[in-house]
Amino acid sequence: MARLSSWLVVASLLLCSSMSAAQEQKEFSLDEPDEPGGAPTSGAPVAPTPAETAEAAEPALLGDEQALQEERTPEEHYRETTDPYEDPSKRYYFLGAGWRFTSLPSWLLKAYTVETDAAVFTPTSFFAELAFRRKGFQIGANLGYVKWNFADAFRLTSDPVEDMEWLDTKLNFLVATTTITWSTAFTDWFQLEYGVEAGLAFIFGRMIRNEAFKRKDGKWDKCDTWASQQGFTNPNFRNYENGRAAPTREEVQYCDPPLGEYEDDFPPDSNQSDEIGAHYGVKAKRGAFKSGIPYVLPVIGPRVSLRFKPIAQLVLRVDVPLPVLPFGIMGGVSAQYGF
Repeated sequence: MARLSSWLVVASLLLCSSMSAAQEQKEFSLDEPDEPGGAPTSGAPVAPTPAETAEAAEPALLGDEQALQEERTPEEHYRETTDPYEDPSKRYYFLGAGWRFTSLPSWLLKAYTVETDAAVFTPTSFFAELAFRRKGFQIGANLGYVKWNFADAFRLTSDPVEDMEWLDTKLNFLVATTTITWSTAFTDWFQLEYGVEAGLAFIFGRMIRNEAFKRKDGKWDKCDTWASQQGFTNPNFRNYENGRAAPTREEVQYCDPPLGEYEDDFPPDSNQSDEIGAHYGVKAKRGAFKSGIPYVLPVIGPRVSLRFKPIAQLVLRVDVPLPVLPFGIMGGVSAQYGF
């Protein structure tokens, strides 16, 4: 009987231990992932299946209308505000100023039927510019000032050498022109421009005419106004008084007395600018039909320029020196602001 009681106690202890172990096993399984095919444990995250993962990785297919729209719309490129690139579909405007030089070399003056050893040159030439541009085609409006000051001997090639005159000239030109150019682009910042410039030049100023003579050294000089001095008796002999030197043989040869009525054996001081004869200190008349200075002249010539555009807002231009009537050879530089 005592042995049976002992076995019952041992069986009771074993049963309690088994129940305790089963309870611990059940609590531990709450933190473990679900077994394949088993029911998911409540409160635990559910991992996606391989099929779900593949489906999520695939991009959503575009509809037909959306795909066509994207094909029609070109890809947009972001550009900095200083990018010199010019969009062919846009219009551009530029405002600036330029400096030019003009030169009339003696060989070009002969093309104007003028004989001289001088070269007319002026560095005083300033222009304001306004330009419209699209697809490399540009139309520009220019307003400028050109100053011509020179003094030298000139004559028409059809006149004899004794008719050489000394012209003391101070002329100002107000120039209004239009330029039309096309461009060949090598890069966004460098282009070659070529076209034509045409307009009008309005002339202001004066020109003083004197007879000229050739000195012994071969250079030309202005004749003095001694033709009307007391003592004049013969165009080949001058008798100067009051300490003035007698004229040289060269002066006698070139510095003819004025033509006209003599008073007391003395010729007039000078012939007028529009009269044939000798001219001494005479101001040239105005008007192309009075053998004088015209009021306005046409301006026309080619334009070839190197165009530099380091940034979108700045354009630098170098004008290649080319013949531009009536100024001769004209070239220069300019800077423009784009807006």
